Amino acid sequence: MSIDINSFDWWNLCTYSDSNYTPNSWRTPLSTFKLNVITYFLIACNRFKWDSETVKPLDRCGKLIEYYLATRGQCFIDKRTLSVLQGYPTGKLDMYGNPESFYVMGYNGESDGKHIVKYDDVIWIKNNSQRIPSIYWILKFCRRIDEIEKTMDLNIQAQKTPFLAECDPLTEFSVKEIFKEIDTLEKCVVTDSAKGLTENIKILPLNAPYLVNQLYDQKINETNDLLNFFGIDTVQEKNAHMIYAEVQNSNETTDNYTDIFVSERKIAIKQAERDGIDLRLSMLDTSPDMTDLNGGEELSDVEANDNDIEEIT
Repeated sequence: MSIDINSFDWWNLCTYSDSNYTPNSWRTPLSTFKLNVITYFLIACNRFKWDSETVKPLDRCGKLIEYYLATRGQCFIDKRTLSVLQGYPTGKLDMYGNPESFYVMGYNGESDGKHIVKYDDVIWIKNNSQRIPSIYWILKFCRRIDEIEKTMDLNIQAQKTPFLAECDPLTEFSVKEIFKEIDTLEKCVVTDSAKGLTENIKILPLNAPYLVNQLYDQKINETNDLLNFFGIDTVQEKNAHMIYAEVQNSNETTDNYTDIFVSERKIAIKQAERDGIDLRLSMLDTSPDMTDLNGGEELSDVEANDNDIEEIT
């Protein structure tokens, strides 16, 4: 099932499937893929914090903005009603590539709430310059992580049954029963000597190598790549013997990725300020040394607890 970005919502997130993920496996309560998608979706939605005393809905306008940005890549604040809306551009483009109007609607997307507004009548908030939803990256990396974990499970299973048994139809049932006992980790497997299993069975070793450690390292790499893309520094998860230059390079990469999401949000904040609309933005500081966004001094443990959210201006 493909994703329609104009209608993707939380229900789609809980029922998403494609040719590689059937609906039945996707809806399994403890599905690794499902849990990972929800986990990283929540991380993406809580990376930034919006505050306002006037923008509606007052109690959750910030959560709604980040939800729309994560699932649709853009959202709007109507300057007349001061409400957070979803929507998409419509009409012709001007000489700067901006649309002349937008088709906007409320959360439920019902027809009676849909209407067209002019470009100057809304504040256009983008997830990034290309308005690409965060869910695209989340689904990509969660697929890769899920495949790695499936391979890990297969590799572990191969260690439990490191051979194939070749037998005739008369001894097939007995062989299957023996494998069941092995699978349940029986301390001793007892067979009937009258069946002559040792004479009618040929064992073919698989010699499957143990790859779980390497696969786990690759899983951590994929997870870190996703977190880095969302601007979360994972340098503390890397080798303790990393040289200073490697740490600096990792931090710079994370900062560059962060700017992809911060820059467009800053533009919306400045537009709101020019229009006299109360709208503030801050970002959760996830760097290991708790350094502020402007390159300030390292914070103490006490200061870090009080300053883990830093305002973006």
